[in-house]
Amino acid sequence: MLSSFSTTKIALLPPITCRFQTKTLKQNQKYLRLLFLLLVPSLAYGQSDSLRLLFVGDVMGHAPQISSAEISPGLYDYNHCFQFIKKEVSEADIAIANLELTLPGKPPYSGYPMFKSPDALAEALWNTGFDVLVTANNHSNDGRKKGVINTIETVRKIGFAQTGTFLNKLDRDLFYPLIIYKNDFKLAFLNYTYGTNGVPTDTPTIVNLIDTTLIAQDIQEAKARKPHFIIAVMHWGLEYQLTENKDQRALAIFLLKNGVDLVVGMHPHVVQPVRKEYINGKHNLVAYSLGNFISNQQQPNTDVGLMLQVDLVKTAQDIKAELYNYQTIPTWRYIHKRASQKPKFYVLPFRLLETWKSEFPEINPADLHKMKMNLEAVQKRIGQPK
Repeated sequence: MLSSFSTTKIALLPPITCRFQTKTLKQNQKYLRLLFLLLVPSLAYGQSDSLRLLFVGDVMGHAPQISSAEISPGLYDYNHCFQFIKKEVSEADIAIANLELTLPGKPPYSGYPMFKSPDALAEALWNTGFDVLVTANNHSNDGRKKGVINTIETVRKIGFAQTGTFLNKLDRDLFYPLIIYKNDFKLAFLNYTYGTNGVPTDTPTIVNLIDTTLIAQDIQEAKARKPHFIIAVMHWGLEYQLTENKDQRALAIFLLKNGVDLVVGMHPHVVQPVRKEYINGKHNLVAYSLGNFISNQQQPNTDVGLMLQVDLVKTAQDIKAELYNYQTIPTWRYIHKRASQKPKFYVLPFRLLETWKSEFPEINPADLHKMKMNLEAVQKRIGQPK
């Protein structure tokens, strides 16, 4: 079963932290050994390793966001948008975001329905501490072939590891699955989307589409490279639906049965449940939708997102890592409106409910109350994983 406990001092519905527990004596002994290695590594025969991952949801680029970020003609700055979540991002060894827009590299920029944002948005994500961008989503082809190519080349030049879209077949053959090494861990990342809004993918570029035959082959390729952990980031589901649908659940089970260790969902623009599935003799985590990270969407529930923090552990003798602990950290998209000035967009972690006086005194009480109400709603909705 999953048990939950609070690891923060926030009185108002703290983030949900859960620790995986097992049912058999053998499994319990393994977890006790891992815990012992974490607490007293110098006394153990093998050194333990740990790795913290942080996933966030959809990074959108609507027209009001573009206008807000323009600080002078042709010059953009998004750094302020993420200034309040740097703490959470910096605590992760690898931070991953879904870039649901294209980077054309020059004007004209645009929001919905064809997302084309300044490079400064990706630069701000990098400055915040993000390491990986997944780019397979329904807006991958908004800039057609040039948009796909320029987005890939731009984020890689900035320094990101990137996957989900590719320059051509050779690019995919060489760099997919995405393999990342960190803290003596070897991770494999997979990324797919349900479609591209009917906009065709121009050759030679490639956008990974959800195709179970292809995915099964990719998982086998990932397993052949012997990673400690395999992660699939899926762009799926129905927009604005607060629970996952049967197709998401079926695909999640398919992924886990074929060897994926963690499934993280994007696209619905609202937070959906985080659940466990007992597959292949172990508990696996499925986060069906992390919602929006930042956007200008005004539909109900689209201003709340979820940061998923995952802790992996292993010893030098282990060929697979274990998901030891995870935490869900709600965020709120806040539009700070000021008299005679442009509104500013921010991602606020809910710890600001207690620290706003020192960190963000400009926020007004009415907005704080709205933030609290959103926190309570999302916590009630995702509840404790079943």
